[in-house]
Amino acid sequence: SQSISQIKGNFFLLGGGDNYWHFLIDFIPKLTCLKNLSCEEIKVIIPYNLPEKFLNFLIKVCNLLNLNEINFLKINRENLIYYFESLIFTSKPNIFFTYHFYNKLFGNPIIKTRGKNLYIKRGAVKKRKVLNEDEVVKFLKQYKYVSIDCSNLSIAEQINTFSQAKNIIMPHGAAMANLMFVPNDINVIEIRSNLDGILSRKIQLKERF
Repeated sequence: SQSISQIKGNFFLLGGGDNYWHFLIDFIPKLTCLKNLSCEEIKVIIPYNLPEKFLNFLIKVCNLLNLNEINFLKINRENLIYYFESLIFTSKPNIFFTYHFYNKLFGNPIIKTRGKNLYIKRGAVKKRKVLNEDEVVKFLKQYKYVSIDCSNLSIAEQINTFSQAKNIIMPHGAAMANLMFVPNDINVIEIRSNLDGILSRKIQLKERF
């Protein structure tokens, strides 16, 4: 549309959203591309309503990558058309790239120890609810399982918690992205319906757990 004014400068389309799996697995690893771009003063495009804890994690990753002078452009999705002078974007990374990205990024700060039995609660969600979850939580206590609701934890807290797991029982859902950080050779039970996707098989690289 000729009525759309051009936004001057160099921009990198990161994107994002409020889904934990896609944010952690599909979007954040794209930041590594910024290390290899020769353009100056690149602004990173993210949604204006990116959840605060997602934004905090994004900034933390940028710092770990030594991308300390990154500027963000928050765009409103209600505007359907944007016209950029120079726009760089990348395809979605595959799961192998994402795993190695995080392993390199957090390999040293995170010490993986097999110690905790975890039940991951679905909490206040509309889909994939465990109808008798309170009963399940009570039952698992006798086997020394700790119940956690990932929605109440920061991303750093989730990564730290999963890195210390020995046995995990969890319903299918976005929190399965945290299996990226578990120690090898632990036990994971996924509660799922036959309509759910293949997130667990996708993230279980070379039968890590």
